[in-house]
Amino acid sequence: VLSPSPRDVASFLRIHRSRMAMEVLGDYLGEGGLGDEDYWKSIRYHYVRVISFVGMNIDQGLRHFLTSCGFRLPGEAQRVDRIMCTFAQCFWEDNDGDNQLCPFREQDTVYILAFAIIMLNTDLHKTDSGSHGGARSGRGGVLSSSKKSRKKMTKQEFINNLRGVEDSEEIPKEFLSGIYESIANHEIALHTL
Repeated sequence: VLSPSPRDVASFLRIHRSRMAMEVLGDYLGEGGLGDEDYWKSIRYHYVRVISFVGMNIDQGLRHFLTSCGFRLPGEAQRVDRIMCTFAQCFWEDNDGDNQLCPFREQDTVYILAFAIIMLNTDLHKTDSGSHGGARSGRGGVLSSSKKSRKKMTKQEFINNLRGVEDSEEIPKEFLSGIYESIANHEIALHTL
């Protein structure tokens, strides 16, 4: 019999995750509950905490988290936020004090940078939706089918977007540049809805 304790529920989810739809598990992990937020937060924490992020930089840790942990990020922003808060907490617990892998002064920086990496990954690797910017003829035909090419985020824009994230210091540009290069060269295959 499964006890309703957050640790037992998280263990059950981990043990049986291969039997669950990834999107259902993502939705469940992102749940906030009405009045029992701490209960859901504890389930998330126990689910994620079994993952060791020791020895990983944030790019490596986030890649592992988003591709190997048995769930898809839900489509609802608030659920994604809850899951990413838990990632930031666990990554921070494993790497705080390692200035090579986690050169941050605050756990919130991990959270903000994780979201920035997800947005960068989406920006650099999303395909143009195939929308054609041409005018239509009277019979529904396309007169011109030229695609508009969209501008992708540059490395400098990524670095500039993260200015001021750390209250006391800037995140080293070399660190951010390495993240940009990693994402540009190797897409994180996000399983989102």
